[in-house]
Amino acid sequence: MKTSDESNWAVFLVSPLLLLVLAVPLLGALQFAAQRVQDAAPRPAWSDAIEQVNRAIARNDAGGALRAWYDAYNMARGTRAWRPLVEVGDAALKIGHFTGSPRDAAGRARDAYLIALFRARRDRDIDGLLRVAESFAKLGDHEVTLQCLAIADRVVMRSGDDAARERLRDVTERLSRPVVTGAR
Repeated sequence: MKTSDESNWAVFLVSPLLLLVLAVPLLGALQFAAQRVQDAAPRPAWSDAIEQVNRAIARNDAGGALRAWYDAYNMARGTRAWRPLVEVGDAALKIGHFTGSPRDAAGRARDAYLIALFRARRDRDIDGLLRVAESFAKLGDHEVTLQCLAIADRVVMRSGDDAARERLRDVTERLSRPVVTGAR
């Protein structure tokens, strides 16, 4: 016959094992459910507005593209992130190319990129700072490109992140190369 002490020890040893056996499948199910919720998350409104820009361009609807761009810009400004504003700036350039008014588009893109720069700097986001630097380089604004890279350099130095330092070096090298055009 088992004593009370032997039963207590058996419960003490078996209980954690039983909990572990039950917890592992439960954690797997929770992870699966979380992934499904993340996959089903709706796209942000500013992203939908950029899609409307693309659809309007495909329909040759310059006015519709510009209206959708303003919607995207206002929605992107309502976020606290840098990425929406970079994408909105890129959409402005696409509209400028489509309408044949690149100067106006560059001004709109520049405004969006500047806000993105301030947000990436605030967040100390090296990827954001490098992406904004590339955007200003695309505009041909060498001075602001260098400012973006200088800010990124300060962020990298404070972080001590070797991978970020390497990304900064690669982008700086690429953006420092002279641009070769077919014009003579």
